[in-house]
Amino acid sequence: MRKLILILLLTLIYGFWAGQARASNVTISNVSLTNVNQTNSTVDVKFDLTQDNTFSGTDDNGQSFYDRIWVFVKFWRTSPAWPTDGSSAWKHATLISGGTATPVSGGKGAFCQVGANQTLRWSFGTDNIQGTQTVKVKVMAVEMVYIPQGAFFAGDTTSASYFRQGGGTAPFKISSEAAIVVGNDSSSKLYYQTGGNYGDGGTPIPANFPKGYNAFYIMKYEISQGQYRDFLNTLTSTQADSRYKGSATISDRYGIKRSGTPAVYGCDLNDNGTFNESADGENVACNYLSWADLCYYADWAGLRPMTELEFEKACRGGSPTDNTFDGEFAWGTGSATSYSSLYHSGQVDEGPSIDSGVTVNIASNLNYQDCAPDGPIRCGAFSGASTSRIQAGASYYGVMELSGNLWERPVTVGSSFGRSFTGTNGDGDISNGVPTGWPAVSGTDEAKGAGHRGGNWYYDTSYSRVSDRSNAALVYADRAVDGGARCVRTP
Repeated sequence: MRKLILILLLTLIYGFWAGQARASNVTISNVSLTNVNQTNSTVDVKFDLTQDNTFSGTDDNGQSFYDRIWVFVKFWRTSPAWPTDGSSAWKHATLISGGTATPVSGGKGAFCQVGANQTLRWSFGTDNIQGTQTVKVKVMAVEMVYIPQGAFFAGDTTSASYFRQGGGTAPFKISSEAAIVVGNDSSSKLYYQTGGNYGDGGTPIPANFPKGYNAFYIMKYEISQGQYRDFLNTLTSTQADSRYKGSATISDRYGIKRSGTPAVYGCDLNDNGTFNESADGENVACNYLSWADLCYYADWAGLRPMTELEFEKACRGGSPTDNTFDGEFAWGTGSATSYSSLYHSGQVDEGPSIDSGVTVNIASNLNYQDCAPDGPIRCGAFSGASTSRIQAGASYYGVMELSGNLWERPVTVGSSFGRSFTGTNGDGDISNGVPTGWPAVSGTDEAKGAGHRGGNWYYDTSYSRVSDRSNAALVYADRAVDGGARCVRTP
């Protein structure tokens, strides 16, 4: 007779404080197995999902947007046991219909709403687990925002490096996913400055390149140090070693450390040798992420890189008429406020302060060159219990830190390597490499096609403006103190 698959509760909490009408504090609890079907080799993973401040709205196209939680499952076989010498990795569970939450096509995860007694049906037979074996499971949750289908405008009128209509200065309207002709001789063509880090304009953008018109989900926050730690801890020793930056000075606010053989990774922002304490910065945005690091994380999570047109859509929102503002930041105005220190550094309520020990979130909304300390800060740090969009530094759709903190690394239209991107989602398995068509993660072409948008803590405010393309096609494969990551997924 088959033995019931055992499950070890290892709940991953991927949530942060956020502001009024903005989702936050995601937790997964009460994980268990139920409804084992020995004939079909399926079992339901049952859990409760909670989140503060769930939200929804309608954009200027009349389309609904809302928060969702991307939930996926990783598993490890304990009997007969997989090797514990670092040669094995956690596997991605294949989900099928039949639970209360409907998985996406391919079964790599599900977009869930809050609620108790939710179930995801796992086809463990598909994943080569037998009924006589035992496993432990990690249930992962990532906060996402649904960006609906619809027209939007890219660029503004202030610089030739920005997107604009050819032959003029007006922003360019993206009204479909059809191919876009590039040139400066017609208002129906997209134009942007060529040369340097702007890109090689003049070549059409193919129909298959994701332009932001079609719907997509975007991570509400940049990848945090806690999220990246959890990623590393599911990999083989060789995989994790290649994805780990190594030691960095604490002044850079990179706190991921490793210890033991095989290595275990933890957050240690205060550098005292004890991992994952309350002040160890697991909610601080993760810096020192290369293009390859972003891609492998996205593939592992069943997500993908975003494009620079999707970046602008997520910032401004969809609209049938021009809603751009010259020199605007992601929160829709042209002004930003800095801060001089951090309150509760590294902790779950880390935030900017203007007086020692006094949190004044409404006094600042951007982490850039003038701020202290140097380095990334907590994801969602500007948002409080009653902050507005401007005070929280939130985009039109409520996405956080699209301006400042760490570089966004979207796929650029300014390179043939970028324009060949078709938006394939990751499959949860990095052992077979990242999906075909993503900008290269190794070799002589590594990071070609990946650019930089949104600015960061190291540079002045000009780089954090939504339309700025100063480094939109800059090829940089190495890890950098100001390099972060954020992923998206095609529904």
